[in-house]
Amino acid sequence: PEETTSEPEPAEARMRSMERRAFRDTLEDALRYGIRGAFKTTRVALRGLTDRVGMFRDVPTLVRVTPFQKMVDRADLARAFSYIFDRLAFECALGDREWGRVVLYYQNLPEDKFMVYDVGFRDLAAIRAEADRRLALLESEASPTLLPACPSWMYKSCRFKDRCGCGDAA
Repeated sequence: PEETTSEPEPAEARMRSMERRAFRDTLEDALRYGIRGAFKTTRVALRGLTDRVGMFRDVPTLVRVTPFQKMVDRADLARAFSYIFDRLAFECALGDREWGRVVLYYQNLPEDKFMVYDVGFRDLAAIRAEADRRLALLESEASPTLLPACPSWMYKSCRFKDRCGCGDAA
């Protein structure tokens, strides 16, 4: 068998990686446990699919990490993070909330920067209908080309990548 040798990650890089994980975990803990009773999970359902939506002060809230080198303006959020934006829209519609919140931790910015984006959604019925349409396509095992393409970071684990166009963007 061939031996592969890879250089170990420098100690400074490993330490910075651990610090980033710790900061993200602390940020999530602050939301969940920092103010007694402010965070709760609410059960949502769409046909046979059930899940729980995390809510901070009754607002669906997502915490995500991004490697972006600069902060994204709120107006560009849907374009820059389409997958996260869709997820938040679906959680808001299924939770019957017109507002959602995304907390983005910019791990590559100095001094552990994060931004809180509050986002409004006007037509919850249309968003719910789109979630239902996508679920119906998945349940019927319709052509994956009828669904939005996977984000480039998700393409590697997409079970439809051999039949759809999401790999074209990767």
